[in-house]
Amino acid sequence: MLATSNDWRMIKPSVEFFTKFIEVSGHSVEEIAYVGDHLDNDNLPAAAGLFTVWIKRGSSGYIIYQPGSAQLELDILERLPSELENYQAP
Repeated sequence: MLATSNDWRMIKPSVEFFTKFIEVSGHSVEEIAYVGDHLDNDNLPAAAGLFTVWIKRGSSGYIIYQPGSAQLELDILERLPSELENYQAP
């Protein structure tokens, strides 16, 4: 499933966005990997219960870098499927 805050006319990092995301996904929280590229709007709020993946894109992806902010951190989105398949919790 792909959803944006604009689709639902909500502003991230509102709790309502993440709650709706979980509700409409048809999956349990444990089955969802939330992928984002903006630390404050995407990964920090999602850390409340969703598995988080941070795609470090552009200069801001490295300037605002905070190690450990997401469970999985990638430089390119194309690596996501294989990284999820091979992920082992620390």
